[in-house]
Formats: sequence, structure tokens, C-alpha cells
Amino acid sequence: MRGIELEIIGGYEELSELKNLRVLDVSGERYSNVELWVIRGLLQAEVRIENLEFLDCSMTFFEDHELKEFVENHPKLKTVAAISTRCDNLHIPTIDLLNNNSTDSTIKSLEYAVTNDRKDLTEVCIRFITDKLDRIHDQLNDSEISGFLNVLRYALIESKYELIKCLAIQCFATSSFFETERFFKSFWLEITGIVELLFTSCKHLKRSEIRRKIAISWILTVSERMVDLLKFGNILQDRLLNFIIEKTIELSCQSPGNIRKVSSIFIETNRFMSLDQYTAISNNKTVIKELFDFSHRLITLDPSSYKQVMEVIVRCLNQASESTLNYLVSNCQAVEKCYEQVMIVFQSPSTDSQNNLSKIVLKLMSVLNLNYPDEKAKALTSCSILSLLLAKSLVDDREYVNTILGEFNDSWGRSKILAYQNITEVMNAIFTSEYSTDESIRFGLMLTSTFVNAKICESTEYWNWVRTTLEYIRNNEMCTKKTRESASAVLNEMSTIEKKWISH
Repeated sequence: MRGIELEIIGGYEELSELKNLRVLDVSGERYSNVELWVIRGLLQAEVRIENLEFLDCSMTFFEDHELKEFVENHPKLKTVAAISTRCDNLHIPTIDLLNNNSTDSTIKSLEYAVTNDRKDLTEVCIRFITDKLDRIHDQLNDSEISGFLNVLRYALIESKYELIKCLAIQCFATSSFFETERFFKSFWLEITGIVELLFTSCKHLKRSEIRRKIAISWILTVSERMVDLLKFGNILQDRLLNFIIEKTIELSCQSPGNIRKVSSIFIETNRFMSLDQYTAISNNKTVIKELFDFSHRLITLDPSSYKQVMEVIVRCLNQASESTLNYLVSNCQAVEKCYEQVMIVFQSPSTDSQNNLSKIVLKLMSVLNLNYPDEKAKALTSCSILSLLLAKSLVDDREYVNTILGEFNDSWGRSKILAYQNITEVMNAIFTSEYSTDESIRFGLMLTSTFVNAKICESTEYWNWVRTTLEYIRNNEMCTKKTRESASAVLNEMSTIEKKWISH
């Protein structure tokens, strides 16, 4: 009988004849244009429902004295739901009154609304709790707040409505209580479960893409608040910190609009994580892969955060196992992504990102086997990156890098020529830089050999520039004999190719 004027269906008097009626729902609807004065009508008709135990008159109109009189007329009445009425502050000691008069009654109201699939009533209750936890949480004791937390979790788990799940998530993200030291200290044992439930609830938001994106933003806000607590000397449980990092990187792929929040979470956790926590994260292959992918997107979307996220990756790789490094090289195109990134940042005046890239590449190269053709191709890419960074004097341990380049150069003669993109950019950088070393120049000559044999010639002018450059290297007494011989060998290849062109 919800939302209906009873006179329309025969009058209120007939209700008195229902001797066994125990539950009566005369509640209204939130967005109804009709004012329902049902309690007043029942009193005027002198209705007596002998065995009535439960009454729902939520979202209807009545005065305090009218409800009190109705309760007096029904001595067996145990519970009255009066949610979202003029009597939110009413208390009747003889019954269990569901309204927002107290914390206990608010909790019971929300439980009732969720259990009975009352979407409109549930929304009202959650908004009321959100307001209390935002504005007057200092007036609530720990027991009251614990009750609110429990019933909010109940709504997240049991409600079938996406709007309700979103409102509960919003409460945790926007209420000021959840960024206080008191929340962290007093509810320490509950925090991990709450955060996990928020992420889990978000997965069930499938009907509205807009609503889901909003919920993701709120959840990331919750994660930011958790990480902010680290600034005050607090320590997050390993399970919670690992979960936040793993799920944050997962959500970053689904919500590009929150890229700054995601970056902030990674950057802040990097500052406060312990060595053990870093070791655990660094060997979570899913997290490391997603972190690489995230940095690849970040380089163009938010260059300032990109530098700091790359620092996180460097620190992670320093703790990563050989198995994790192999996974990145073999399954995640990590080397190739580094090359793409270095070609972007190479023109940047900032050197920090380039330094980080050199550290990452060196770490990845430590697991490459030059005897395997597939890995040899990745090594070629890696050496290109290192040569570029050497040319810009952005490598800390130049001697070590020279050794790596030398080993690669010496092994290259036993390999087939590989086709390679962007060779000219690397060659230009190597041959025109005052910081290039003999080994990087030899590597550049090896690339030049690939260049001329693959006939990747942009123009006659460029071909002539390459020839002139190689002649300079061949005749330069400052270069080692091995380097000058390499230049001479490539020049001979170019001459052979030119003769073939003429004959055709």
C-alpha cells in the first residue's frame, strides 16, 4: 500500500477489520508530488489494528503528537520506521523508532532500508551518515563511529543498487573523519578490510560508465588519504600497502582522467616504503608490468610526474629478482618501451629522466643473453639507448657502459644483420657528440653497417654526410685502431653498394 491514499481503496476504516495484520507499510516515495498524511487519516478514522507490530510511515507527513497518539492506540506496536519525515528528532521510549534521532536509530534505519531494498530510504540514511562523519565526528564516540562503519560496509555488500554503492564509497572519500589521525589510530585493524571492500565494490559498477569513473576517483582519493598518513610517521600494514599499490596501478589503466592521483600515490609511497615492502612490490610481476605501462602513458600526459615515477621504477628494479627482470624483458617489451621513451626525453633539457632510463636499461641488460637471437635484438635496442645517453654525458658509470658496449660490439660480428628503426637518430647523436666514447662510436659504426646494408637511406645528402663522418673517424688518430678499422670496413661496404647502384 506504499505511496497510496487509503481513501481511494475503500477508506481507512476497513483496516480495523484486519485482526491478524502485523505489518503495515504506508510509506511514501521520495520524489512523489503527493503529500501523504496517512497517520492523520488513520487517527481521524479511529482505526485500531489489534495485532499490529510494525509500521512504516517513512517519507509521509505527520506531526510528532500524531505519531505518539497512533502508538498509544496500538499497544502491540514494536517498531515504527519514520525515515525522512518531520519527526527525525522524535523519541518514543515504548517502541523502536527508526529515524535519525540518534546514532543507534540511524544505524537501524539504514539496515532496514538496505534489507528491504528501499533505495530511496537507503540514500537518505547514507547521506545523513556522510554529513555526520564530515562535520561532527568529534562529537561521536568510537562505538558510534564503529557502528557507522559497520553499517556502511553492510550497504556496500548487500545493496543491489549501484547508486547506493557509489554513495557509500563517496562517504569514505569525502567525509573529513577518514583523513584524521583518530581514524588511523582507533580503527587500525579495520582499515585494510575497508579499503579492500571499496575496491571490490567498484568492480560491480558496470551499468553506468560515468558513475564508475566517479567511483574510481573517490577510491583513489581514499588511497591518497591512506598514503598521506605515512607523512605523520604512521606505518601501513604490508598487506594494505601492497593492495593499494596493486589496485591503484590496475585502476590507472581504466581511468586516465585520474593520472595525477595515481602518480601522487606512487610518488608518496616511494618516499616511505621500507626495504622489505619494496622487495615484495618489486617482485610482484603484475605491479611492475603495469607500472612500466603507466610510465609509458605518463611521459606525454604528465612529464613532471613521469620523472618521479621513473625513480620508483629504478628503486623497484634494484630489488627485483632475476625472474622478474626476465619477465619484463621477455613479456612486457620493457626494453622497447625504454627506447621509445628515451627518444622522447632526449630532446628535454631535464636530465633526471634520462639518467633513470640509463639505470633501468642497465638493469634489464643484466639478464640478456647475447647468444639468443631474440635477446640480441633487445640488446641492440639497449645499446642504442646507452649510446644516446653517453652522447649526452648522462651516464654515471661511463667505464661500465663502455665495457657493455665493447662486449656487444665484439659479439656482433657473429650475428646476422638486424633491421632496426630510428637508426639515423642514434647515429646522429653518437657521431656529433663530444661525449661519445670509442666503444659508443664503434656501436654507431655497427648501426651504420646495418643502415647501409639495409639501404635505409633518407637522401643522397644524408648518405654523403655518413661517408664524410666515417672518413673523419677513419683518419682521426685520437680514435683507437679498432675504431678506425671499423670505420674503414663500413666505408668499404658503402663503396661496394655504390658500385652496385652504378651497375644497375
